[in-house]
Amino acid sequence: MPHEFVFFLFGFITAFALMFIYRRGISRGRKEFGPAARTRETQTDTQYQSQVDHLRQRLAVLERITVDPSHRTAREIDALRDTI
Repeated sequence: MPHEFVFFLFGFITAFALMFIYRRGISRGRKEFGPAARTRETQTDTQYQSQVDHLRQRLAVLERITVDPSHRTAREIDALRDTI
């Protein structure tokens, strides 16, 4: 085999392998880099934090309902019915 053909074959296989790796990374949702990616991560973190805060508030209400004596909860429910 001539040396030129070996080099061409090696280059072709290398290019094909790099193209395969690159496309596989894109299809698996490879992370972006740079300022746009940091902005998107910050927005996502803010959304998650607001959801966590909302769930904590709901959990506090559920804990208060389950821990409080039944007569106090009944009074609060009756008070809410009276306002409607």
